[in-house]
Amino acid sequence: MDNTVAATPQPFPTLHDKTLIMLVGPASAGKTTVIRAAERLDTSFSFVQSFTTRKQRDLTDTSYMFLPFEEAQALRDSNQTVTCIEHPTTHDLYGTLEISFRTEYCLLDTLFNSVNTYTSLPFSRTTSISITTPVQKWVAYFLSRFPQESEEGKKRLEEARLSIQWSLAQSSDHAWIVNDSTPEDAAKKLIAIARSGSKGDNGTEHAAAILHTIEQGIW
Repeated sequence: MDNTVAATPQPFPTLHDKTLIMLVGPASAGKTTVIRAAERLDTSFSFVQSFTTRKQRDLTDTSYMFLPFEEAQALRDSNQTVTCIEHPTTHDLYGTLEISFRTEYCLLDTLFNSVNTYTSLPFSRTTSISITTPVQKWVAYFLSRFPQESEEGKKRLEEARLSIQWSLAQSSDHAWIVNDSTPEDAAKKLIAIARSGSKGDNGTEHAAAILHTIEQGIW
């Protein structure tokens, strides 16, 4: 008699030899731009194409797979999603599939409240990086997107406030990048953090200044 016990299949086996780099930061800090620059500099790095149920603001935006809410729910309910998380202020769904993670180093623009979920997945290694920028630069870019007070803008500011508070509270498995010059410079810092364990910049002063500006009122 063969008494061999069959091994339990591991979920998402293609993730086991990959490193996940989670980028956290307020809207308008340049996360997507830095990710794209890292891809150009090193082909071992690629962005994680998440799906979302939010409305597509720019028809040329390929950062996400834009899905109807019902389709995203169906993927989640049939266990085809690696993650599926509700946004804390807009209540849109954001998630990933196994095919979203394509190269040795996977770069994910993610929400602060998703970090623990991704850390629990079977990646070879995970780390989080908070991206910040000088406050004047951040305000100028944010106001170029939301020049007047709006419900969408207020939701983004609340998300930014929560994100920065989370970043300032981190003490381990976490690094900072100050995006204060060119995206390529910031991307080089990101690559160094991923490959050599560099701690990056000291971004707490910049992040605290942005948080203070949000709390004082931006419009």
